[in-house]
Amino acid sequence: MRKKIYWLSLVILVLVLASLACSLPSGDDGDEPASGEDNGDNGQVTEVVNVQTDEPPAEDNDGNTEPDTPPTGGDLNLADPSLYSSPSNTNFYSSMDISFTALDVFGRINVEGAKSVDPPPAFGYTFLLEGEAVVDGMDTLELANINGTDYVFIPGLGCIAFGGDELIDIYDDLIDSSELLTGEAQLLESGVMINGVATDHYKIDESNVDTGDPGSEDYLEEIEDGNLYVAVDGGYIVRMVIDGRGVSSALSGDATLVGDLHYELNFTPTNDAVVVSPPAGCEEASETEFPVLDDAYDINTFPGFYSYSTNYSFDDVVDFYKTEMAAAGWDLGDELLLAPLATLSFSMDGRSAEIMIFDGGEGILVTIGEELN
Repeated sequence: MRKKIYWLSLVILVLVLASLACSLPSGDDGDEPASGEDNGDNGQVTEVVNVQTDEPPAEDNDGNTEPDTPPTGGDLNLADPSLYSSPSNTNFYSSMDISFTALDVFGRINVEGAKSVDPPPAFGYTFLLEGEAVVDGMDTLELANINGTDYVFIPGLGCIAFGGDELIDIYDDLIDSSELLTGEAQLLESGVMINGVATDHYKIDESNVDTGDPGSEDYLEEIEDGNLYVAVDGGYIVRMVIDGRGVSSALSGDATLVGDLHYELNFTPTNDAVVVSPPAGCEEASETEFPVLDDAYDINTFPGFYSYSTNYSFDDVVDFYKTEMAAAGWDLGDELLLAPLATLSFSMDGRSAEIMIFDGGEGILVTIGEELN
């Protein structure tokens, strides 16, 4: 049951993060994610950092002052779907910061990400939850997809690794504000350098935002300052910052408390190599002390569980485990051989393990489970 709770928390967390990006909880938090150029040296997703700054968005992450350039284009149609997707075939860093502050109540969700389109393709995200935003005691979460293998590290459970490209890059979900933003945004100036990208700077106000229904668990009472920066070449969002007042039960734990809301999204493309590594604790996730056939593929692991597929025959797999487990000091107990299913129970020094072998017609599935104390 404990494992099921964690899995539900993982699913809920990702869905909450995606929905928060659309319902716009924000806060009085001044953290501004770094542009990503500094991260290109270490390549670690978990080392993407925030830089504290009191400067307004009029200055880019490299410290270059915006040119005093008059607007050259027209207002922005916020219904344009190209705004809400990242450019293809581009390495990038991303960050999203959402926070709520009221009296002594504080809640924050920060997401730092990186993606490499260079072989081998990879992406990774680190989630940090603070204050009232913590879910079931889980204040951090890391996930990555590296060359088709997925990794998720959940505190208290450990590393889960699985094959088959089950994880999807969530950036487009996080950036999708199409249900939040509406109408046309006023162009303020052009040629503003943000995160190393030339952008057009637009104003966001109450007329551009679906603020939600008063009395609901998430809504904005007012927008104090809203700024949107869109790439001149490509038309995608590079930065969006909105500060205001409202309610966020997900960040405060109170569906009636009004506080300061802050939302900030940053996208930083780079021509440099972006190295995405497995989360800490997942470096050896695909390894096990139990014998594994040499053609193993579609490997899935979490503490006390290991599974993979093989192209050896059903009988060969059964014989392999009887022989190799005995050689490793395990004693065979109960066994069930009823093709296409076999189960073999082993014990050694107070430990117990069960191996299930199943022929599904497209390779043999091997599942190894050990009872953890």
